[in-house]
Amino acid sequence: MSDSRRYSEEAIAEIFRQAAEAQADARNRAGAPDGLTLEEIQEIGAEAGLSPEFVRKAAERLHTQVRTDPAPSLFGLDIGVARSVDLPGRVTEAQWHDLVGDLRHTFRAKGKVHEHGAFKEWSNGNLHVMLEPNGDKHRLRMRTMKQTSRDLMFGGVTVGTMGLLFMLFILTVRGAADPDALVTAPLFIGGIIMAAIGYLQLPRWSETRSLQMEDIARRAVERMQDHAEQAANREALPAAEADAEPLLEMEDAETEPAMEPRRLGRERS
Repeated sequence: MSDSRRYSEEAIAEIFRQAAEAQADARNRAGAPDGLTLEEIQEIGAEAGLSPEFVRKAAERLHTQVRTDPAPSLFGLDIGVARSVDLPGRVTEAQWHDLVGDLRHTFRAKGKVHEHGAFKEWSNGNLHVMLEPNGDKHRLRMRTMKQTSRDLMFGGVTVGTMGLLFMLFILTVRGAADPDALVTAPLFIGGIIMAAIGYLQLPRWSETRSLQMEDIARRAVERMQDHAEQAANREALPAAEADAEPLLEMEDAETEPAMEPRRLGRERS
């Protein structure tokens, strides 16, 4: 039955909302699992013109868990950033060199490479990136600290505390009316300003470093996954060629008898 009525954008949105709720209720009553499998998502993506390979990689990136580790702190405030990720295998020497190149490009610093037995490290100042064994795989750890914020906050609190103590001492010994108590006020105020400047530097810097570390971790995982796929393809290629050789031999065996009568006919003529 056709319906020639036209619906507004609000009505269309409401129709889709109610249809989605009804479908979800039907799935719950039937005991169907929520969500879609990767194959179903790839089919939907293919209908929208997306490559199944890119859909698979996007799903793998979604499941790459970059953990937030305890960071350096001062007075109970985080003044650093720390991230770690479990890699999907053991890092080869070539992959380690790729990772070092990525670190140098991201942080715009050459840094230094160190090896401590089974551990590998790239460092630049307070920034440390460690590759450590994790069973039969590797774990990547990254850690850094904002040194200027630490110095400003520590120095500001120290100076401000000294100014406050001097002020209280003068007020206690000489009385509240003594003008010398105001001499220590700039010391106290200056300390507060120093600490505030150091603290205000942290949010933007912390966000930038966090994003950089998370991107490095995801790229490291992607490189290892691509390497594993390429290795699997190289192993599958000789097997495919071996399967094709018997077919070629069968074709040769079938064509040879068909050509023999022609040669005999030519000899009789």
